[in-house]
Amino acid sequence: MGVKLILLVFGCIITLVASVYYEDCGGHGFVVESVEVEGCSTSPCLINVGTSVTVTVNSVNTDTSFAALLGEAYIVQLGYAWGLKVTPNDICLHWGGCPLSESATRKYSGDVYFNSTLLRRRGHLRLTAKYEDGNDFELAFCVRIPVNLI
Repeated sequence: MGVKLILLVFGCIITLVASVYYEDCGGHGFVVESVEVEGCSTSPCLINVGTSVTVTVNSVNTDTSFAALLGEAYIVQLGYAWGLKVTPNDICLHWGGCPLSESATRKYSGDVYFNSTLLRRRGHLRLTAKYEDGNDFELAFCVRIPVNLI
């Protein structure tokens, strides 16, 4: 009985940090290796509206010149993108400062809040990192994750 309980708990821990299906939607300066969504191990991820979910992007940066990186999140449903609050959104602060000193494996974890007024239906969570390039913001990385809001 004790052994089964330990295995069950261990199995749940593995499930909580398992990589999820995602699509790389572009960017410059990072190669995304995997994405994790708290509490999700299937596609689409089931997410309760009115809650926050931690999303982690594991990547390797191929560019070290970014002076600032800002995280943004959107839910895309019915062809429209609704902005979501992501904390922290200052990725450089999360990593201890920019510009980055070297190319390395980087992990960005952001808590994404799904407002209770969102449509309860399928869509895509889009999590991006953007950097300033002159007067414009360019994508450093972008991932799309299938979700079903419930």
